[in-house]
Parts: sequence; C-alpha cells; structure tokens
Amino acid sequence: MSSSQPVVRRRHASSSSSKREESAEDPYAHLPPAIAWQLEKHALGKKGHDDIRDVIKRTSVEVKETLGASDRPLWFLDVLFLVALMTSILLCPYTKVEESFGIQASHDVAYLGYSQQAFGDYDHVVFPGSVRRSFIPPAALAVASKPVFDAIQHLLDSSTYIHDAFVWLLDLPSPANLTPRTWVQRRTSPMTRGLDDALIRQVAVRVVLAIIATVAFTSYRRAVQRSKGFVAACVAGMLLVTQPHVVYYSSRLIPNAYALVASTFAAGCYRRGGRTWALIGGAVMAGVAVSMRCDLVLVGVPYAAWCWLGAPRVPIALGAVVCAVAAAASVAASVAFDTPPWQAEAAAGIDDVPQYVWPEGEVFKFNAIEGKSVQWGKSPWHWYGTSALPKLLGAAAPLAALAVLAALVPVMGPRRMWYRVDIVPLCIAGVAVCLFSVLDHKELRFVLPVVPWVNLSAADTVAAVWSRRGKLRRLICGVVILGLLALQAAFFALHLAASRVNYPGAAAIAQLHAHIDETRRSTTLNAARDASVRIHVGNLAAMSGVTRYSFRRGNGDAAAPHFKYEYSKEEGLLDDELAQKGFTHLLSESESVPGYVKVSAAQAFDGYQLDLKRLPFIHVRTRDAVYVHRLLHE
Repeated sequence: MSSSQPVVRRRHASSSSSKREESAEDPYAHLPPAIAWQLEKHALGKKGHDDIRDVIKRTSVEVKETLGASDRPLWFLDVLFLVALMTSILLCPYTKVEESFGIQASHDVAYLGYSQQAFGDYDHVVFPGSVRRSFIPPAALAVASKPVFDAIQHLLDSSTYIHDAFVWLLDLPSPANLTPRTWVQRRTSPMTRGLDDALIRQVAVRVVLAIIATVAFTSYRRAVQRSKGFVAACVAGMLLVTQPHVVYYSSRLIPNAYALVASTFAAGCYRRGGRTWALIGGAVMAGVAVSMRCDLVLVGVPYAAWCWLGAPRVPIALGAVVCAVAAAASVAASVAFDTPPWQAEAAAGIDDVPQYVWPEGEVFKFNAIEGKSVQWGKSPWHWYGTSALPKLLGAAAPLAALAVLAALVPVMGPRRMWYRVDIVPLCIAGVAVCLFSVLDHKELRFVLPVVPWVNLSAADTVAAVWSRRGKLRRLICGVVILGLLALQAAFFALHLAASRVNYPGAAAIAQLHAHIDETRRSTTLNAARDASVRIHVGNLAAMSGVTRYSFRRGNGDAAAPHFKYEYSKEEGLLDDELAQKGFTHLLSESESVPGYVKVSAAQAFDGYQLDLKRLPFIHVRTRDAVYVHRLLHE
C-alpha cells in the first residue's frame, strides 16, 4: 500500500469497537466489528484516498440492509422468553423426583431458616437421598423469592378473579365441585391459608430462577446481535424460546438448570469475542461446575481449548489462574455453607459425614470415578446423538447440519464479501456430547448445556443464506425458517399439555385436603373436628408433585385447637400394614387397599390421541394414577 493511502485502522475486532465509538462519523457504528473491518479493508484495496469514504458508506448501507442492523431493538425476544417461562411455571407449577432436593431445600430455608437448631428438621435428614447436593442455589432462591411472594400474594388478594384463576392454574379442586358457600369458606378459612401460601412461595422460587435465566438469555441474545446482526439474533433467540425442554427446565431447581444458565451466558461471552469476555465465560463455568453441576466441565474443556487456540489467544497460564481462582472461591463457599446442614445427618445417626463437606466433589466421585450412576440405568454410547439431541434441538438440528456445509462452502454476500458460518460453537457442543457419551448413565437433561452453542451455529446458517441477494431466495429462506419455528412451537404446546396433567401426586394431595375440609365442615361433633389426620404419601405421589410446599403446617382453626396434619413418606410398607400404622388417609398407587375406602383418583399423562372431529385434533389422554383413600371407619 502506498504512503498516500490511509493506514487500515482495524487490525482486529476487539479494538475496533472502542475506536468506532470515538468517531461519530464512522459509517460502521451500526455493524459488527469483524464485518466492519473486512468492509474497510475491501474498500481500501479497491479505491484511492479521495473517494474511499463514499465507497465505505455505500457498502455498509448494503450490508445493513442485507444482514440487518445490529441496533434494531430486540427486547421483545427477552420478554417473549420470560413469558414462555412464566407460562410453563403457571401451567406446570409442580415438581418431579429429580427436583426433590432443590425444591425441598428451598422450602426448609424459607420456612425453617438456616440455623443449627433447624437442620434436624430439614427434609434431607427426615428423608435422606442418594447423593449430597449444594444448598447454595436453593437457599439463595428461597431468600430472593420473598419479595416476589409478597407481590404475588398482594395481587391475589386484590382480585377474586385473579385468585380463582391462580387456583385453576394450580389444578386445585374446581369451584364448580363445591357450593358457593363452601367455596367462599374454603378461600377464607385459615385451614387452607397455609396450603395456598406455601404453593405461592413454591411458584415464587421458580419465578426467581426464571428471571435469572432470562438475564442470561438477554446477554446471549445481545451478544449475537452485536457480532452477527439482526437476523442471527432473531433466529438464535426464537430457537431458545420455542425449544420445549429448554423452557421446561430453565425454571426448575435442578443442577442441570443452573448449568444451562451458566452455559448460555458463556456462549454469549464467546460470541462477544475478546480475551476479557472469554475469561469471564470460563470463570463462570468453572465456578458453577465445582459447586452446582460438575459435568459442566465437559463443556468447559472444549471452550478452554478455543480460548487458547482460537481468536482470543488466551495464554494457558492466565486462563488457568482465572479459572482456578473462580473454582477455589466457589468450592470454599460451598464447603462453608453446605457443611453445617449436611452434618445434621451425622447428628441424626443417618450417615457418617466428613468434617468438611464438598457436595459436588462427592457427586463427581459417585458418578465419574465409582461409576455408581449406572444404578439408574445404562444407555448405548450413541443415545445422545440418535435420541436425546434431536428432541432437545428441534428446528436447530437441521440448521446445525447445514452449518457444516455452509462453513465449508462460503455463502456469497454483498459486494463479493464472504460470509462464513462459524462452526466453532458446534464443535464445542460436539466435543462435549462425545465426552458426555463416555458415561453409561445418560439422561436428556444432562446435555442441556450444549443447546445454546448449537443454536449459535444454526443462527449463523440462516444469516448466511439471508445475506444473499434476491427476493425469491429470501422468501424461501423466510418460509422455511418460519415453518420450522411454527412446527417447534406446536411441539412445545403438546409438551406443555402433557406436562400439565403429569403430576398426579400434586393433584391427589389437593383432592385429599379438599375432602378433609369438606368432611370437617359437615360434622357437628367437636371430637370429630379435633381428630387429627395421619397421611401416608406413597412413592408415586412423592415423585410426582408432593413436596413440603404442599403440606399444611399448623392448624389456625380456633374451633379445633388440637387438630393437626401429620405426613409420612415411610417406604417399604405393604398395603396390609398401613391401617396398623394408624394412617387415616392414603395417597397410593393401589386402587384398593384393605381397611380403606377410595375417595377419588388423580390423573396422569397416558399419551396422545387423534380426534379429527374436534379442535385442536390432537388431545392428551390420561389414566388414573394416584388414588386418595380414607380409613374405612372415618
């Protein structure tokens, strides 16, 4: 280049952002740094010093029209993601067995407090589990849920219609099954207030986690929009919004959800580029991996390789120090916070507990080193690729497959500029899935953290095709993408409908409480009103929605001061032994139990059925799953 020509100002993407902000006349202010740098180099090579600015302006306008301006507002995607999470929470507010520790721990911290005196009454002491988990996430969510709980409570008290809608969403016994008088009594009776309050608190805890997931989603979406433009950000965002399992698990108190949030944030850090963001993403994943979900390290390993070998060029020593500091701080916090509640097991004589407890370290030893996770089943090595990922990815799966082809065969963009698809995120996800496949025990939720990475490459594919000129080509591209997203949204609706009716334990205990209320209201004998109830919760009920949030605490009925509820989840009891144990009511998977009479039955999901005579043509089929029984002489 001759000395009369200006020197190219953009040597790499990381320094271009700050320099463009300094110049108000820079025509690249609306473009991603990497694209802006390539455009200026192209213009410098084609034109002289006098007319270079005009060429730059014309070219950047064409790219803006083609890829979409990065400054167009996309906040509606963030709102849409939060709405999707809230819809999932309200229609499916209950929990399954894999969420047991998190939801029970949040209840114990919220209602019993974090103290040495309270630890003995925690659920993990009364009903021990197989492996230890950290109390930090559920405790933090429980504390943060208090203002959300107060806001929801105020909203419910302000309107009868909102209260009734909330009762319907929680799938409580319908007001239509009760007389208007008893329904008013049920709403205002202190006997039911504890149940309603606790369920509201359970919803509030999940709402807080949903808000955190939305923050990670917003960071992810903004990073894609800044680096790849409007089209890629729209596609990446809509893929996450409509992927059923992502929305379903993002608000559930399981370690996989925490790993998904951390991985989504790290994927956004990757897309932002630069050494600083690469280190931030690595530190977040390292901290979450050692304290909340150890298998997140399987995503962190290929991510670290990219940080070292890829564009950030992070020195090994620097990356190791940053991640080690984050991991050490996270482990220290976990040991300090988790040791006291877990040592309550030793005080109760349940298990030997070490002096210092690092729950996630024990999980890693249990699953990876000792290989005891196979107690829950084994799957073939290819199961993730042939079964789990197609379900998880949905519309992103064919787009990710096209990403490989598009990366090898560049797509022609405006002004003969090449727009290459970035398959590094796809490679990170692929390596992670291969590492996950080494373990014999496999579950779909284990590979949730790879979904945001695959979506990055899938969105790149759409943006690459969209960058080509031609109305017909863009029309075809738009129709295909909208069709894939619409199909995925339909599957999301079917998944939500199935999940809605798949918590028979929660429905059964609500029916039981309504039955007890009605029985006590209909009797005039003080002795009958004072008679306490002892409820046995069977295995299926305990695994399908019954938590401590659904238990009634205390009495609150001045007319019957000695009345109280007692709950037991004692295992290994035969049907013939239940009456001998003194249980007055049962939640059982057996339709007939000696000494008891069936009161009602709760339904569970039993597949789909096609009915072309009524909309929406595909309907959910249910079956009786959990039965409510009362003692025969009650």
